[in-house]
Amino acid sequence: MSHSFKQLRLLFVLLLAITAPLRSQSDDFQKNRSPSPSLPAITVPLRPQPTKEMAALEKRNLAETLRLAASNSPEDRLHALTRLYELHDMAYYDLLWKLMNDSDIEVRIAAIGLVEQYYNFKPEGPNLPKELVQKMASMLEKEVTPERIAATFAPGKVKLLPASLVITSAVSLNHLYRYHHFSGSMDDYRAWQQSTVQPLAVLLATRIGDIPPVLFYHQIDLLNAITDPAVLMELLSVTLKSMDSPDFPAEGLQQALIHLWCNHRMLGKDEPLNLMLVAQLSPRLERLAQRIRGAIRDPSNKAYAEQLINEITAAVAAAREQLAAPAPKAADEKAR
Repeated sequence: MSHSFKQLRLLFVLLLAITAPLRSQSDDFQKNRSPSPSLPAITVPLRPQPTKEMAALEKRNLAETLRLAASNSPEDRLHALTRLYELHDMAYYDLLWKLMNDSDIEVRIAAIGLVEQYYNFKPEGPNLPKELVQKMASMLEKEVTPERIAATFAPGKVKLLPASLVITSAVSLNHLYRYHHFSGSMDDYRAWQQSTVQPLAVLLATRIGDIPPVLFYHQIDLLNAITDPAVLMELLSVTLKSMDSPDFPAEGLQQALIHLWCNHRMLGKDEPLNLMLVAQLSPRLERLAQRIRGAIRDPSNKAYAEQLINEITAAVAAAREQLAAPAPKAADEKAR
């Protein structure tokens, strides 16, 4: 296998393992996004009504996907996953389940990451059969035991693919727990987040210099999985402190901010806890903006970066102005 193909293969695995919003700067996204001055969010186009020609094409595509998934080549099986990803459809969940248990770790990571992507594109959760949810959860639970996490993230021994498998499994398992309550209560779910998701997020944020830099993107995945506001506030602080570090990849700062500002389900600009994000960004925004600008290599990305920075800057200024304004009663007394 050529070195360039290995790089391409790894790139696909990482693209599926990290969040969909981190791909929002792709050419396809830029072509399809709305010209609205507001920063865009990920959307999925409506599927057209089926016709006989489309049905025949879908049948041929499925046959080719099944052929690739049955191949002895891991590259073919990864290609099968790209076809499943493009469909954004859980109708082929048996095939996905097979690839989640693949003998090749890269195929497994990509398949498990694809579960997460379905939830990103369908926030209410795909309509999975209960039996499949149970099978998926049982398999993923084995990937995120305290023993597995401790061994995978032992100081000086962190490797990219095993670490990606643990984190991607934790995020996908979180979505299964969150949207398919086949066992336990919401208190059990929150307790699991605090015992597994929260420590993983803290671990990634506090081990800069000891783990592969690309794993820093997973901090955002884990942050997005948290639903408890108190835990979210703590993890947001830890995550942003890690972004302050010069060891955090400068080229990843813009992508991280895009996700937090545009796509996070609780902290995003139109979400209920946005002020929490604004408050945390306020003292560090100038430094982050300077590093983002310095890391831009593609001139076409400069305008988008400035739009992002300016929108956050305006929100910070508005929040400061609101906090500085006197309360109505105090203003009336002062006037008298």
